Amino acid sequence: MAPDGWTRLIYDGDTLKACGRLTGAERIIVTFDYRRPLRSEFVLQSPSARLIEGGVDQIHVFAGANHWFITPETDALIQSLSPITQSYASVRTMGYSMGGYAAFRFARDLSAEAAIAVSPQATIDPSTVPFDRRYRREGKSFDARKGHLGQAASDSLEGLIAVDPFRGMDMVHARMILTHFPSVRLARLPFGGHPATKALAGVNRGVILQEIAMADRVAAESLVLAHRRSRIESIDYWKELGAWADRKRPALAEAAGVALSALRGRRAEMRRAAKSG
Repeated sequence: MAPDGWTRLIYDGDTLKACGRLTGAERIIVTFDYRRPLRSEFVLQSPSARLIEGGVDQIHVFAGANHWFITPETDALIQSLSPITQSYASVRTMGYSMGGYAAFRFARDLSAEAAIAVSPQATIDPSTVPFDRRYRREGKSFDARKGHLGQAASDSLEGLIAVDPFRGMDMVHARMILTHFPSVRLARLPFGGHPATKALAGVNRGVILQEIAMADRVAAESLVLAHRRSRIESIDYWKELGAWADRKRPALAEAAGVALSALRGRRAEMRRAAKSG
């Protein structure tokens, strides 16, 4: 039985699950779980309210652990999803971090014409990215052959990768992904953090990614513009900027600290005014 909000439980495995909100729309977006620290079970969530509002169907793939969707059940999952996505006029994949990797790994399998990913990894195989120690625990059991993005490579797949250019490891992974998907564009979001859209989420503009995914054309410049307009009011942005500048540019770090304190002060004053009103 499908969880609340979903119309169909498409795949129900021990390591992977997939639920769909399938209404007969012309377009569908397949989304994937993101990495959660110490994840050891499925964390179910409802369909995207923004996609529902936009009249777009959705499939979401849930992960029971941080395995980057590469498990003994991967092939069975794809066999369950592929016949469904093939019936749509437009298919796009989307995810954050671990889910961003999956958006590219399974784009071809799901007949997607575009992928939208935020701070994705190209791989967590330790022998391929020995310089990235963030996912070593998960990487020990990662099937590098089965998870290799080369088997999904496409010159025609469009889309975007949102990345903070000041997060060195994230930029390395983004460039590695682009070698397999040259038509995808980078959306550089300075001091957006990991994921790179943290600054947008902090000012309640997190839904911009869903809006871009639903647009006729997936435009990296739209995300860059939204970030540029929102960053001054984002606590996360000033924290990221301050942390980076603290190591190299003390005067800029001090200015970021002043801006951060002022912003926090305004937020506190707004909360007090709301309570008294």
